[in-house]
Amino acid sequence: MRWLILFLVLLNLGYFTWVWHDGRLNPDPYADVPPLERDRGGVRLLDAWVEEDSDSPQAPRID
Repeated sequence: MRWLILFLVLLNLGYFTWVWHDGRLNPDPYADVPPLERDRGGVRLLDAWVEEDSDSPQAPRID
């Protein structure tokens, strides 16, 4: 039984080494993505209703 466990541990270590050497364990998959552009505009909330309050028209109210 212990030989089976030792065999499975060695098999897992061998697989881990092979995957690491092959390059499948990339710690940062987005390293080659360019950064986001700044000042592209505002964000519109599509799931919120913005209504003006009748008491103060300068302060919008979100319901």
